[in-house]
Amino acid sequence: MDQLNKDQRREVIGAFYKANREKGKVFTANHFKSMNIGRTTTYRIINRVGSNLSLKRARGQGRKAVKMTKNKVEKFVAFVDERIGISQRKVAKKFKICQTYVAKLIKFYRMRRWKRKTRPKSTEKQKILQKVRLNKMRRTIAKPSS
Repeated sequence: MDQLNKDQRREVIGAFYKANREKGKVFTANHFKSMNIGRTTTYRIINRVGSNLSLKRARGQGRKAVKMTKNKVEKFVAFVDERIGISQRKVAKKFKICQTYVAKLIKFYRMRRWKRKTRPKSTEKQKILQKVRLNKMRRTIAKPSS
């Protein structure tokens, strides 16, 4: 049953109920409950069969996505993708959405983000060596063009 989409599942439940109508609604509900389909879902489909309504999903049915428009999502992606050290809570405040929705969007769009890390402190000896090495690199690798 997991491989079926919602429309196919409705058709299967409706056909099963029609074939076993004499055994009752409870029989059908228990049968599909054993297949991990919700009791309420099954009863709603049974009631649609009983009322001779279509089992197909009506176009435009369902919850509307109103949290962010397409334009706002594009701005969000441009703002967050490949940024270092920006917190989800600050992004949520900027775009006026909740932090959990920010996390979902980041996961959905597979954005790359990095956590800002502190570098280890350098000793005085290391600082001197760094200056020497940087000067050497500047003279050899990044030669000024003459």
